[in-house]
Amino acid sequence: MCTIWLPMATVFILLAWAGWALLSRPVVGVADILDFWRVMRPAGIEHNTPLEYPGYFVRADFVTGDADLLSAPSSSAAMAWAARSCRWAFGTEPGNLDLRQMGLVWWLLLVFTVWLSGAFRAPWWLLAAITFIAVDPGYLLFFNSFYADAAMITGLVAATLWFEVRSRANTHSPLTLLPAGAVLWLMALTAGASKMQYVLFAWITICAFAASGVGRRSARRSMLVIMVGLLVLGAGSVWLFFDGPGPRFLAFNNYHAVFGGLLKATSDDQHAFQTLRISEPHRDLARTDAWSAGVGPKHPVHDELKDLSRLTLLRLYLTDPGALIRTTQEITGILARIESHPRGTMERRETDHGPHKRVFTVWWQHSRTFRRTYTAWPGFWLILTGAAAWILRDLIRTRRASGSMVLLWMWTTSQFGVAVLGEGFVNLHQHLVGARLGLDLLVVVMMAEYLRRRTS
Repeated sequence: MCTIWLPMATVFILLAWAGWALLSRPVVGVADILDFWRVMRPAGIEHNTPLEYPGYFVRADFVTGDADLLSAPSSSAAMAWAARSCRWAFGTEPGNLDLRQMGLVWWLLLVFTVWLSGAFRAPWWLLAAITFIAVDPGYLLFFNSFYADAAMITGLVAATLWFEVRSRANTHSPLTLLPAGAVLWLMALTAGASKMQYVLFAWITICAFAASGVGRRSARRSMLVIMVGLLVLGAGSVWLFFDGPGPRFLAFNNYHAVFGGLLKATSDDQHAFQTLRISEPHRDLARTDAWSAGVGPKHPVHDELKDLSRLTLLRLYLTDPGALIRTTQEITGILARIESHPRGTMERRETDHGPHKRVFTVWWQHSRTFRRTYTAWPGFWLILTGAAAWILRDLIRTRRASGSMVLLWMWTTSQFGVAVLGEGFVNLHQHLVGARLGLDLLVVVMMAEYLRRRTS
């Protein structure tokens, strides 16, 4: 009995602690660096006073106006709009918004989706371990912000638990599989439609679903329906951010991918310039982000990069060993950093003077006890290599693999590529939040799978 109640109590304590941390004053979260507007503007949320630069401190109070979700639709903007109706929780005056309202809706969605995924039928110790990761401040504090990462965190945690539960289910009948599959649709919509960087979520979920063989024999029709639904959501997410009205910054992304990425890693600048057809006048631009380089939206270099092919960029990386080594070293260094996230986390108080950056280091975070056990290079590369070998071995021997392992392995490795090919090394620490979360969850799932096979 103790073996059940102890992890159960741990889960509820962790979730309660997370709620308390998000909903208490002073408000903790992720500070605005002048790009919250992509979620705030369509949701009709505005700063109540001019925003100072840089935004190292969390702002807790906002004002609300007319919303226009269709102007730049995303699941993150929809959640921000929904948070406006939670004034009752904090006694917020009409026309105002307390940042804790955002934390509340994301925290409730996390708890709700964990319940929907059937997680309470999973081994309690496994649920406790995954909850332990999900409420780490490095991830949790994104809930109190207007960034899109909260959608990814919620979606990835719930989808991981879904695959863990379904792999242990005694039945895969249509009556149970199809309603459960709707949870995957919800997660694909929440995470995949939140931000351009996360549009692969539904596609990777399809691969994990197919590899796991859930319902393969007894419910093929339901399995097909679920996969078609995920396919539609994946295609819709791609369209939304690449051709539709979703918020996107393709010109700056292209500049960062080349000047803030490839040209910082390549061993042959001239070959890269010739392949990408960058003219002589632009070859001396700074190898950094566009804003530091003084490259505005009307700079002529954008015309040369507007048709940038990520496949060409990938080929330049793959054919240059030096670039691959330097990129791997960059990713390794970021994954090994034991801290929450690169933004400020505390609101400004009267005793705070000057624009210094306060990074959250006071509260407990699992990375100080859990992550240190495997971040020593090349620990995570060995984990990823071992997981890949494990998955391939299962597919060859039984034509079925752990859906959660496939999901997390594909998600983690794809986020490396999406981050580097998407925006180079610019803000790479924040862009690898999804990869870091996937790796943390993968370690726990691999241990769970090993124990399950040893005891079955």
